[in-house]
Amino acid sequence: MADRKRCRSHFKCLILGEDCGTYTQPDIQLKGEQLIRNLNTITGIHNYIPDDLQNAVDFLNSCYNLYPFEGLIEKKFPLKDVDLAFESAEENRPIRVAVCPDE
Repeated sequence: MADRKRCRSHFKCLILGEDCGTYTQPDIQLKGEQLIRNLNTITGIHNYIPDDLQNAVDFLNSCYNLYPFEGLIEKKFPLKDVDLAFESAEENRPIRVAVCPDE
């Protein structure tokens, strides 16, 4: 119960993606009032497959010097400080913060 409460209070944008025709999905329970009051966004990506993620990473790797992607990340946090990353994003409203598993 505590984990569900924490999740609901921390996410602003939730992206769900996979190949919907292949996998059975568990039901997700959300209250509309919480979504509205917290200004949450939920987006589904239909027919997402691992190759799509690889293509996105390949694009970033091949074009990092053409576009200022790194400038979109205003602050980086180590994985152990993920809660602080969410708090910082809510308070400071940066374009993006990054949570880095290796730092």
